Amino acid sequence: MTSEYTPEENKLRELTGGDYFSQEFMDNLNSLNLTVKEANIVINQIKHEITTGECCLEAIPIRLNYLLKQLAPEITKYVVPSKELIAKKELIFLLNLKDNITFCPNCQSSLFLTDKFCYKCGAKNMQSIAIKAPKDDDLNLNEIYCAKLYEKYPLNFKYAYVCFLRYVNENPGKVEFSVFNNIDGFKLKKQAVKDNYFTLGDPVYSISNYTISDIKKVLKKYDLKVSGKKDELIERISKNLSDDEINNEFENSTFVLTSEAEKFLKENKYIIYYYDNSLDEFISLEKYESLFKKSKVTDSIYEVLYRYYTNLANESVNNKQWDHYKISIGHIINISVDNISDLKLLKLHIKYFILEANNWICDDYSDYYNPSFNLEFNKSRNDLIVSLKLELNELQEIFDEAWSEVKIPSYTVTKADTFKKLILAFNGGDLNEIH
Repeated sequence: MTSEYTPEENKLRELTGGDYFSQEFMDNLNSLNLTVKEANIVINQIKHEITTGECCLEAIPIRLNYLLKQLAPEITKYVVPSKELIAKKELIFLLNLKDNITFCPNCQSSLFLTDKFCYKCGAKNMQSIAIKAPKDDDLNLNEIYCAKLYEKYPLNFKYAYVCFLRYVNENPGKVEFSVFNNIDGFKLKKQAVKDNYFTLGDPVYSISNYTISDIKKVLKKYDLKVSGKKDELIERISKNLSDDEINNEFENSTFVLTSEAEKFLKENKYIIYYYDNSLDEFISLEKYESLFKKSKVTDSIYEVLYRYYTNLANESVNNKQWDHYKISIGHIINISVDNISDLKLLKLHIKYFILEANNWICDDYSDYYNPSFNLEFNKSRNDLIVSLKLELNELQEIFDEAWSEVKIPSYTVTKADTFKKLILAFNGGDLNEIH
């Protein structure tokens, strides 16, 4: 009698137990902390690959084991946004470091180094290696930009929404929802309630929204002292009434964020960085967002912006726009303050100073008699020199390196005179009692 299943389907049923999972297969699921629903996702994926010819008979056992492990919590605990199998696979590849890709020796399809077979033609991956799941220390999770893999909100709304949620997070109990980025706060509140990003705050928060007269009425009802300032009255209620009693007497309309909302804020911290650092003066929100859409999951905010401003600086040099070149160096300084060593930061400052002192504006003009200096950068540079406790010869070495790396066609002030200007602008300690 002819089987109703293909050899490939029979192999898959043999490994899993068919319509009713075998005890051996269930034990495997339990060891990986997987549910039956997750197992069915894997099985349906393999059935699809069998139908399309992407998974051959010999590859089925390894493919089954591989996909189950991709769904296992110990592998995917860093994956924030998506339940989709392919998205998880891509993220795991990125998180497992940057060079985990090879090519099938037969059909040249892309493979992960963890793949033992090519799942398009079935050829053995001769470069296959075992890669362990990443550890917290390896990933440096605090620095990783965790962008969601999908666009849930329009950009302007998303920007306002993140700023709004951060405001609520920093001001628990507040009920005033003002306009954020031209979007009404009540519209943002409505979305937060819909997303389950809000939960009721401490009932004590709600008391501050009532008048002193209303609070005294409640105190009197519970035979409590009614004299004192508003803060004292609220404290008296919080100490003497239970949460249920407070909720009965005062409508709790205050909100705090849920853990899901806090996770959403963390995932979108690059937007908070844009807001906190007033980057709207230097780069449009649309351009800024596009930088992160193109970035790797493991890129930090600093790495994304450093690439952007470095490219701008190089373009300015190619176009002989020396003032733009200086501005780009200034942006790199601003984003580098907490991200690189003080020595590297000082060299960036000195590069900027060299450009200021030579005052290149365009290719054929430089008003070097009246160079203008950024006073804020002057102070930061001098503070760095003081904090590093440099000797004069050490400062000279850093200056020499910066001088050789600055990209201008020629200098309007000599190297020695530029260094003198740097020393004259220094108002700190002795630096070997400069003469």
